[in-house]
Parts: sequence; structure tokens; C-alpha cells
Amino acid sequence: MRDIDKLPKTNIEFVKPFFKIGQTIYIPQQDEVDETTVRKYVAEIIPYEEGILGAVVGYVPEQMFVFMRRGTESKLVESLSACEIYTDKEKAERASKFFKVELDEESWKKAIGDRDEKDESSPYNTDNCDLQACCSNISEARDILYYCKAQGGLIVHEREELEEILNRHGLEIGKYLGNIFDQLKVNLE
Repeated sequence: MRDIDKLPKTNIEFVKPFFKIGQTIYIPQQDEVDETTVRKYVAEIIPYEEGILGAVVGYVPEQMFVFMRRGTESKLVESLSACEIYTDKEKAERASKFFKVELDEESWKKAIGDRDEKDESSPYNTDNCDLQACCSNISEARDILYYCKAQGGLIVHEREELEEILNRHGLEIGKYLGNIFDQLKVNLE
């Protein structure tokens, strides 16, 4: 008998995962799609009024690591959230299309600001740029745009994430931010 068999057990009710173990999934990358399968789940145990509940919070692909945006950087990750996974290859291919953004450093700073700028009167201060500091949604949008600057553009999947955040918020678009959005073909409602 293994040691794990000697441990006390509990029954935990789990919310049904979006994807099954072994299911084929597609992960958009820049102008390409990684095809793999779900190898395992990452789960959290959450207390609720009738006990505890399990929820799948991540999916580990058979292809162990993939590059994904995390904050302002591209990182090798082992676990993906459900919103980063596609089950339709054609949709994943559309989501992987890369939109290039070309903008000089001055215009980037006027569009999204410089988080290190301490001079409150500077046009590069996040309170004075086109994407003015406001809330966590705008901070997340700024992270995506910093990532866009570092990568030289965004794939459709990342652009749609940006659109979703901004459409929930409402935003007056300035000249420099408008230039970026035109190149990304951002669709704000």
C-alpha cells in the first residue's frame, strides 16, 4: 500500500471543467497556432456556504510550456486559462494574426505614458497621457499596450482582450492612442 492511500480523504464537488483531459486544443501564437492536448488541470479549493468547492483555474497542455502575455512581458507558462485556449483551429488561426504597430518613442510615451515619470506636469506622466491613470482596468490596458510596444504589435487574441477591457470602461481616444488603435484595428463600442 502506498503512503498516499493511508491519508484521510474528503469528497469535493468540482465545477465541470471547460476542457477534458486529452482534448485537442489550439493556442494562438504570433502568426501560428500550437496544437496540443490538455494533459492535466490546475485546481483551487474554494470555501462556500455548504462546504468546499473545487474549481479548475488552469489547463496544462501536453506541450509543456508556451509563450503567453503575462503583464507587460511574454513568458513561458505551464498553465493556461480557459480564455487562452481555442477548440476550433480556424478561430485560433484568426486569433493568431499579428498586427504590427510602428510608433516612435515620443508618441508611445504620449499615448500610454511612462510609469517611471515622476514629474506631475510632464506629458509622459500617466495622469497626462492619452491613456490617463484611472482604475485597474486602465492599468491592465496599459500593461497590454506596454507589451504591444515591446513586441512591435499584438495578435488578434491580445487585441480582443484590450478591446474587452476598454469597452467595459469607456474611453476618450487621444491622437497618439488613436494612432496605435488604428494600426491594431481596435474596435471600440
